[in-house]
Amino acid sequence: MWNTCQSNEQHIGFFNHLNLQVIDSDLPEIIVHTIKDKYVNSVVRMNDVIEKQRIENPMKYDLSQGHKFYEYRLVNFLVEAALGMTSKSVWSGKYDIVGSIIIIKPNAEILCYHLIDFNKFKLNFQIKA
Repeated sequence: MWNTCQSNEQHIGFFNHLNLQVIDSDLPEIIVHTIKDKYVNSVVRMNDVIEKQRIENPMKYDLSQGHKFYEYRLVNFLVEAALGMTSKSVWSGKYDIVGSIIIIKPNAEILCYHLIDFNKFKLNFQIKA
């Protein structure tokens, strides 16, 4: 039921399916399971989402060596969304932010992270034509 691209696009229509695949080819399916758990099981906290997916392992990853497949993919998705990816345009991986990002936690704690110009850093690894 949750395995076809058409099913994924239907259930996560507000995200650009291809943008999710740029981040990780399995991400659309992982997001489908996340959304399903939100509505079926009321799982909304990210730690709970990751733990539930790790336990149920809907993607059937080999978790025997302790790899954190779900945490890595979901956190990367959140970072990409926070730093520039939207559903309205093709995601190139270029971040819209340079400098700092401020996060205010629910307990009113304020965190500030200084970000290097990651776009310039990534240029060092791109293939030159």
